[in-house]
Amino acid sequence: MSTVLFIKDCILMNINKIISVSKNYEKNISEFENGKLIVKENLEAIVFKDNIDWNYTHVTNSRTYQVYLHSLNIIKDFVQMYLSSNNEKYLMQAVELIKDWYKKNMGVENTNLSWNEHAVSYRILNIIYFQENAGNSKLPQKIFNKIIDSHINYLNDDTNYKDNNHGIMMDNSLLVSSYYCRSNHIKNLIISKVYYRLNYSIRRDFSYQGLHLENSPEYHRLVLTLLNRSRIILEELGRPFTNEIIQILANAKKLNSIIIKPNREFPLIGDTGTIVDRKVPKSFVDFIDYEAGITVLNKKKTSDISMSTWFVLKSGYQSKTHKHLDDLSINLFMDGHDIFVDSGKYNYENNNSERQRIISPEGHSTLLVENKHYKLTNPQKDQLKLAVNKYINKNKYKLVSAKNNMYPSTYLSRTCVLTKSDELIIYDSINSKLNQNYTQNYIMNPDAKVVKIDNTKFEIEINNIVYVLETRQRNNEKVESKIIDTKISTKFGHLTNTKQLKFIKEGYVTNFITLFYKKENEQKITEIYINKGKIVYKLNGETQSINL
Repeated sequence: MSTVLFIKDCILMNINKIISVSKNYEKNISEFENGKLIVKENLEAIVFKDNIDWNYTHVTNSRTYQVYLHSLNIIKDFVQMYLSSNNEKYLMQAVELIKDWYKKNMGVENTNLSWNEHAVSYRILNIIYFQENAGNSKLPQKIFNKIIDSHINYLNDDTNYKDNNHGIMMDNSLLVSSYYCRSNHIKNLIISKVYYRLNYSIRRDFSYQGLHLENSPEYHRLVLTLLNRSRIILEELGRPFTNEIIQILANAKKLNSIIIKPNREFPLIGDTGTIVDRKVPKSFVDFIDYEAGITVLNKKKTSDISMSTWFVLKSGYQSKTHKHLDDLSINLFMDGHDIFVDSGKYNYENNNSERQRIISPEGHSTLLVENKHYKLTNPQKDQLKLAVNKYINKNKYKLVSAKNNMYPSTYLSRTCVLTKSDELIIYDSINSKLNQNYTQNYIMNPDAKVVKIDNTKFEIEINNIVYVLETRQRNNEKVESKIIDTKISTKFGHLTNTKQLKFIKEGYVTNFITLFYKKENEQKITEIYINKGKIVYKLNGETQSINL
């Protein structure tokens, strides 16, 4: 499709239902008028003098800044300032900015990221939002038509389409843009195409349990937001989703309540930053998804929900998008705070050393082979070696287990037992043809104060509560332990100092039996061992024997 015709000055839908405006628009415009352009809320401002440098290159996050720069999100802020103040100077500033972008970036031969799918998708919505709220200060119709034409052609071109959440962004923007088509035939072709692509992506990208398969709670949440916009647009077009698709999305929405921690914060799993959402009700049911490779255990404290216990074990994947090398990793929240945490995302620059450390096994609370790496190939092949294996829920304990056989000639498995009284038992089994160093790696809450007691024991203090992390020696095997300074990323582009605890063993075939408990309960577990494929422990004088 090379040409698109438009209905002049005709609003075919309420763009205000689709666009997400900034809560900080006043601050953003104030910064702009002082020569600082905020392209995204959690990114540093770009300093400029007279005009925007559309080829701006950030020192560490060049791709991210380019994409958000060319998304023109500041246009929404100008419109919001106009709507709240009725001062047309904000519309004039916006129209001049759009014209400057148009003059310098309409050519697809540009070497910047003006024609990146994310930038295109958001930019056209922002420009439409401006046009439909600008009254007599609109863009000239000729320029607006050319912008719409070029964006529809880009979004409708299959060679530009992305089979991930960016594809949904593209589809939503293509649908909205198509409202301006004069030809009903072209418009209907676009609607049919997008309807098919959205239905296909929903069936492909959600697990049978309703979890989005891009390995990140943040992107599960984001995709639901995008698809809710898709639903609104399609309903206005008279082409609503089927009941089957609506049910998938309803199931996915429920999972937010299970995955979120008791303090209403989403965990930093995969490429997730800190997100607090008080509107999400906390659900305390357990969740296991063998397809996605994740288990969430919830244990409610009725006297104070925020003090409840929440635990995750992760291993496996169905999509490489936002996937870390976090297999066999755990997260633990109890007593109102995190204990063992994930690493966040930092940025999306694959050649960035901090990014590489954060997505590596060293960036997660997992079992790893020291100085060795494993490489993901494809989900169909790797799912034979990466998986969550088992989930058991009994009155006195909950058990989950998983495997990671991706290291060369090495087989790793992890079994976690969470007792009714909040003791955590971690049994890691290693079987290899190689003599290697194996590490139980723990990434700590940045607020934790840690002390090494000896080579088998650490004490951890958080909010005046003291915990013990202790590994039990077996057959006089030598155990080494370390406290190392490390960093996690709770916010995009920012690093936070924290501690990394390690238990290290060398050998071919070995295991770790590690306990985590409150120091005040130190005498509760009096013995623990492995016997004939069972983990046996004595808690409060009562013996438990559990098949591994």
